[in-house]
Amino acid sequence: MIKKILAAAAFGAVAMGAQASTNLLTDGDFESTGATFNGSSYCYSGNVAAQQCSTPTPAHPGYSVSGWSGLDPVFLTSNSGPWGSPSDQSHTGIDLGGYVAGVQGTDSLISDFTFVAGDEYTLTWSDAGRTNYGSTQTYSVTAGGDVLGSFTTDEGHWSSHSFTFMAASDAALIFQGTVNADATSFIDNVSVTAVPEPTALLMMGVGTLGLLAWRRRAQV
Repeated sequence: MIKKILAAAAFGAVAMGAQASTNLLTDGDFESTGATFNGSSYCYSGNVAAQQCSTPTPAHPGYSVSGWSGLDPVFLTSNSGPWGSPSDQSHTGIDLGGYVAGVQGTDSLISDFTFVAGDEYTLTWSDAGRTNYGSTQTYSVTAGGDVLGSFTTDEGHWSSHSFTFMAASDAALIFQGTVNADATSFIDNVSVTAVPEPTALLMMGVGTLGLLAWRRRAQV
């Protein structure tokens, strides 16, 4: 019976660890956006008149991206020539994939995911500045009702950011441009993961010890 309990605890610890490391966002790397590009290298979403977008409608002249909304964010291929080819910038250790998002001027990029007030999360993402047009861009990041910081992209290379925080409210994740000019920050590899509560961490530790003890006895 003890062995079964320890094995169950170990299984629960593994399951808890897997849940904590799972990205809670939909399409945080924007790789599904190309399905509606219709042969273009970029497309605005929102109220901007359709620019090389497929299937626009009179009420929504842009197009929608699963899991994301906002005020006119742009989605583009990582090698888009009109946008200075973001993938040509240095991005050592950062996998850009085929697509990235962009926050232009005072526009915004908003995830459909909402945080749970009082829960702890880790948010990570990568950014870079557009180098072939416009000026330096600065954008803010708001998560769970709190502003995590302001970030400037003007150095021509990709950087990664990570924050662990407790959500203050059941609000969304927002990347908000703050420069009232034709400047753009590229965003990619956005991830939100839950941080296990101390009780859950204790269970994970007990489960791991139990599993080790069970395996040691089984080998005797």
